[in-house]
Amino acid sequence: SLLIGRGGETMRSLQTILTAMLHGQGFDERVNLDVAGYKEQRAEKMAEKAHDWIKEVRETGGSRVEKLGAADRRIVHKVAQEYDDIETFSEGFGRDRKIVIAQKTS
Repeated sequence: SLLIGRGGETMRSLQTILTAMLHGQGFDERVNLDVAGYKEQRAEKMAEKAHDWIKEVRETGGSRVEKLGAADRRIVHKVAQEYDDIETFSEGFGRDRKIVIAQKTS
């Protein structure tokens, strides 16, 4: 947990430092640091939430707006592709960016 940090913050910071160090040495590859499968576990939990949110949208006929980071929004978009009657889109800018989950209009 020391390397992961609260909400993965330490791990993301280490990834940024590692990326900067490697880029300084001429490596242009993207670096993805994962400690003890944290990112995979988090992605699975986010996918479960996405399924729950989609179920809620289908039941209520409304929409749902969630403020999420880029990686989490990407997961929700991917999960939503499994549903023919659901659409997702992002709105806002920077840290205020949100994902909207809604039923497709015909």
